[in-house]
Amino acid sequence: MIGALADLALRRPWALLAANLAVAAAAVAASLGAPSDLGIGSTRLEGSAGPELAIVLEGDVAADTRVFEVAEDVITAQAEADTAVAAVRPAPDRAGGGGGDGAGAEGRAVLVVEFEDISEAERQQTVSGLLGRIDPGPLRVSFTGETATVVEARDSLGGDLWRVELLVLPLVLLAMAAATGPRLMLAPLVAAVTAVAGTLALMRLVGVVGDVSLLGLAPGAVVGAVLGIELPAIVAAVHRDETALSPPTEALRRAVDESARRTATIAAAASVPALGMLVTPLDQAPSLALGCALAAWLAAASAL
Repeated sequence: MIGALADLALRRPWALLAANLAVAAAAVAASLGAPSDLGIGSTRLEGSAGPELAIVLEGDVAADTRVFEVAEDVITAQAEADTAVAAVRPAPDRAGGGGGDGAGAEGRAVLVVEFEDISEAERQQTVSGLLGRIDPGPLRVSFTGETATVVEARDSLGGDLWRVELLVLPLVLLAMAAATGPRLMLAPLVAAVTAVAGTLALMRLVGVVGDVSLLGLAPGAVVGAVLGIELPAIVAAVHRDETALSPPTEALRRAVDESARRTATIAAAASVPALGMLVTPLDQAPSLALGCALAAWLAAASAL
């Protein structure tokens, strides 16, 4: 395969560049909107407990009136209609105390939603649905709890995260100009974009069948940007060294072969530290490891 890549570079160098640009463009297109499809994930440790969703009802009438009673019954029925919800129980209002019948301080009541044993992504999807269909009647409703918070954050950041990613490009441009010179600036630019956007696009695809979160994108973006700059510079340096020792055709073949070994080694080395998180109790460790590994290998492939 490496020999075929070298032959293609000799016969049709622009075909490689065109293919790389096409992959980068496809990755950017596929990554748009992906933050809205992926859960942010949970930073809690495995086995830790905490309220996933608490529904807070407030109104201008006392919490022990018929208005609150009817609203609680309606919301409980709406929530328990979802198969992912195990139970809905009244809780004392933590702000004002109260009994266990859901009635806290005047004008306020709290319902705690308990979920079945489902993944973080499924839990966030369930909460998103509940937020959209719960009807508090004449009362005001708000949502608290870890899952409700990350769903709100995802909705707030989903449309802007990909724009934030593009802010890395000026830094990439400066770093790659220093690393490779103006003539080869396109290589690290394409590699960095492919690694960062490609990681998000592939995580979106994996999220269709698995439980992945946006927490894996942050370290993945760092790995992708750094290796997107460094690996093309390594390939260019190897080619310069081989050109000084061999005829152009042989130099290119040897440079591709040597660069393949080096980039593969570096990509593997960049993936190993992230894999170490799998032995920790962090709930989203697999997403962090996946983001780093995808970015490292995409940067290596693009550099070659």
